[in-house]
Amino acid sequence: NTFFYSDTTYLFRPFKVFIIDEFKNLTFPQWNPFFNGGMPLLSDPVMQVFYPLNIIFFLFSFASAYKIFVMVHYIIAGFFSYLLAMEILSDRKASIFCAISYSFSGYLIFIHYNLPFLAGGAFLPLFFYGALKISSGKTAFTSSFSNCAITSLAMALQFFGGDIEIVYLELLILVFLLLSNLSQQNNEGLINLIKGTAGKFSTVILILAGTVSALAVPLLYLYPATTRAKGINYSEIYKFSFHPLHFFEFALPNLFGNATKSERVITAITDNSINSASGEWSSYIYCGSIVFLFFIFSILSRKKKKIEIFFIGLFIFSFLAS
Repeated sequence: NTFFYSDTTYLFRPFKVFIIDEFKNLTFPQWNPFFNGGMPLLSDPVMQVFYPLNIIFFLFSFASAYKIFVMVHYIIAGFFSYLLAMEILSDRKASIFCAISYSFSGYLIFIHYNLPFLAGGAFLPLFFYGALKISSGKTAFTSSFSNCAITSLAMALQFFGGDIEIVYLELLILVFLLLSNLSQQNNEGLINLIKGTAGKFSTVILILAGTVSALAVPLLYLYPATTRAKGINYSEIYKFSFHPLHFFEFALPNLFGNATKSERVITAITDNSINSASGEWSSYIYCGSIVFLFFIFSILSRKKKKIEIFFIGLFIFSFLAS
């Protein structure tokens, strides 16, 4: 009937009510007086004040709009996954399969209650689509600029959607993706390619900065006052890390007992870090063995394109880093 879980109930749904009411009353929601004795609202990206998809709340009743708002992100994720897969594979059936697999992956289904992460995941394929277009080597200015704009738009939507962390990572990924094209060039062509690469990256940065400035400026005012600005020590970072045995649970979730009910035999043979309250959420991002079988099949099936090797490398790095 409705989405009712965790942060949806305690944070995002009531905040959306307040924000939309403020807009409907022609008031700009700069401050929320109803939370913790009052808190900044406009400058907090998690609140999604500038998020374009808020338009949905003006078209339907709030109860219906919130459900549509959440579900639209899965349609967006699927659509852009399809475009991305077509760019890499040029195969319609395979691309449709990729779109469905990504839209209904364990992570995206689980994260419906956290709107910033849902926005970040939904527009992630659009970022990669634009990034691949940028790195394809096209030299025409109009084509290059439009691809830079697409990439910046994807990151801007994630920024306005509240998932700023993913934008940091995407900028790093874009740098490595662009640099990967420099490895097979002779010296004469390398200089021009470096200039073009630097120009494209600078264009992405400038478009992104100009687009998100309405939120970035007040965010800079808010950030020094937050507790996170003081830094996180090693023990705090470590407690959020995955225990290595979590990866076995991702593939075979019932191997050590019922992970989703915290009835795990595995806790008897390891320390409490695998069962701590701070890391319990990771048990619910179920992947299942079929995902790993598809991944192994894709690696063994045929000779890899350069861009597929890049994505495999990115996957392996992310897997080890987590």
